[in-house]
Amino acid sequence: MFRILLVLLNLNVFLATAQIPHLSWQKCYGTADKDYPYGIVPKENGYIIALQVRTGEGLTNYHGSYDIWLVNVDSTGAIIWEKCFGGSSEDSPYKLIKKSDDEYFIFGYTASTDGDVHSGNKGYNDLWVVKINGQGGIIWEKTYGCRGVEEPRDMILTPDGGFVMIDRIGSGGGDVTNFYGIGDVWLCKCDSLGNIEWEKTFGNDGLDNCSSLILNRNNNIMMIGAVQKHGGLVECFPDEAWGDVWIIELDLQGNIVAQHCYGGSNYELGYSLIELDEGYAFTASTYSNDGDVSGFHGVPGLPGKSDIWVVKLNAQMEIDWQKCLGGYNGDNTEYITQTLDGGFLIIGYSQSNDGDVSGNHALPGSESTDIWVVKLTNDGEIKWQQCYGGWWEERLETPFAILKKNDYKFVIASSTNFGPSNDVFCTPSGGNIADADLWLFELKDCSYYAPHAPTRPSGPIHACSASGKASRYTVPAIANQTHQWRLEPAEAGSLFTSGDTVSVYWEQGYEGTAAIMARGVNVCGASAWSEPFYTEVENCTGITPYVAANIEVYPNPAQDHFTVTLQEGSSAAAEFTL
Repeated sequence: MFRILLVLLNLNVFLATAQIPHLSWQKCYGTADKDYPYGIVPKENGYIIALQVRTGEGLTNYHGSYDIWLVNVDSTGAIIWEKCFGGSSEDSPYKLIKKSDDEYFIFGYTASTDGDVHSGNKGYNDLWVVKINGQGGIIWEKTYGCRGVEEPRDMILTPDGGFVMIDRIGSGGGDVTNFYGIGDVWLCKCDSLGNIEWEKTFGNDGLDNCSSLILNRNNNIMMIGAVQKHGGLVECFPDEAWGDVWIIELDLQGNIVAQHCYGGSNYELGYSLIELDEGYAFTASTYSNDGDVSGFHGVPGLPGKSDIWVVKLNAQMEIDWQKCLGGYNGDNTEYITQTLDGGFLIIGYSQSNDGDVSGNHALPGSESTDIWVVKLTNDGEIKWQQCYGGWWEERLETPFAILKKNDYKFVIASSTNFGPSNDVFCTPSGGNIADADLWLFELKDCSYYAPHAPTRPSGPIHACSASGKASRYTVPAIANQTHQWRLEPAEAGSLFTSGDTVSVYWEQGYEGTAAIMARGVNVCGASAWSEPFYTEVENCTGITPYVAANIEVYPNPAQDHFTVTLQEGSSAAAEFTL
């Protein structure tokens, strides 16, 4: 049976005043070898995560070599189903796409021609698109590409029911009509059944690259990547020594609407692009400190020592402001999103523990990475930053391993290869740093998700301690929290809680006034206690055995008053004074 380590972390923290998100829960999944997560999508109060696995002991439908492994979990992390996709050669996911509750796409590559791959192979490996249903059953699959190597980058759905995908190609042939040299960008438009409608190659004889796609409000395709040389289909003027960020806008027929270059005298590669109310924002890696780039940490041009470059563009695609984020080691970006306050959240991973970066958990000198999250204002100033990770390597493989649920909650599928330590509460299944597991965790802003004090509980105002019956008290349910209960005096009885309800079994012979209170609790802490609800408890049995079973009399025996209540839904009641 395959080994899966599941660890749930419930952090008992106090109410937060800052907006730095807490790591509210986490789980680890893995086999005895390297497992790298590439995508996550929501599914029916849970998630589907896509990984590449190298070993498949006990995995469903494992084919050998490298397979694509999908894991469907519920909101608590319990596995609903898991399944492998691929053949006997190397197969890998790169992105998961949700079209509906019962339609999903796996976008990646395959070098196989057997197993689940029936559509053939045109080169060393092909792009592979697999449409599945909500239970992991294959609806259809198709391969695409050139005669050489494919490097999948992104796939998005289009308004006509089809999709567009991009990859970086190293040769022509197969489905690729044009190839200009070294590395080009290939964009392919398909219909809803995966049939190619048109395809187009972008670049020239320089080094061209691509990272991701979006569809803007005009239903035009926006691509971000990198370009080295002017000429051919490249209309802008990058730095030809290394290359600049390259943004292309195309219509749905593949015609270029506009293109732009941004950068300095060293290498820049754009990763993630978002559209704003006016203009765009993007993240890139940079090695420059000139041209469009300023504020770089360290010595420009050193291999592996990049900064995260965040750029806000106005409606004319001119730079409104730019910011270098990072320290004096390597810092990498994967993701950007705008928040409701007009600011931005940047997620990547960092080797640094200086400059803008503090709190990195990696061992000094290891050059390992933590997941790094940075909140910027609308003007690009750092509002807060936080590192998440353990002593060794936590990193993101793609921008698509991050799921934004709202401004205050993110679920991240990272890899980890050493634990437990610091934020990581699981041990890699292979037991050494050569292994890697999926580290799935949720970041929650506790200033938003802080629990609220419930209203005063409701329940009986009289109770008999000798009756043996429980008194039930309730509070209204409140989203994102459960409730704790308190009885004063504590010796008056025993509490048996069930979420928003508590049953009190009174101590035999107890008499006096008892107070019942509730408070809200969740991973962010606990609220204040509610106003108390008071119950008068007397040493009585509560029900006279000589009357009908649907009549309750209390207290019994009575001294100066007693109450008669009709049961089974009747609201009639009377109180008598002796």
